[in-house]
Amino acid sequence: MVFPQVQGPGLRYEVGLCIRTGHIVWVNGGKLCGAWPDVKLARLAFTNALGRNEKALADKGYKDDHFIYPSRFKQLGCLSQIFRHSFDLHVECFIAVVNFVQLNIENV
Repeated sequence: MVFPQVQGPGLRYEVGLCIRTGHIVWVNGGKLCGAWPDVKLARLAFTNALGRNEKALADKGYKDDHFIYPSRFKQLGCLSQIFRHSFDLHVECFIAVVNFVQLNIENV
């Protein structure tokens, strides 16, 4: 997502998928990209949310700072457009898109 306020990519999110069902089970973020690499964002909340005996898999993004969005987010085209509103509103819009994508997953 491109923000005119920072003249480049603005916010970073993480989206967790269930390996068994493909459903979205975790969304976190809305943090500035430069200050929040993937690993730092994961350590902020996700790793603390895991139960004592739970494990998680990460994509390549947690290794080399390139997060690969699921193709369903790309299909909407909303991640490559300029967002001309506040960062707070972007978080709300992103969560709405996540809900839309989840409904699409459930109804395929």
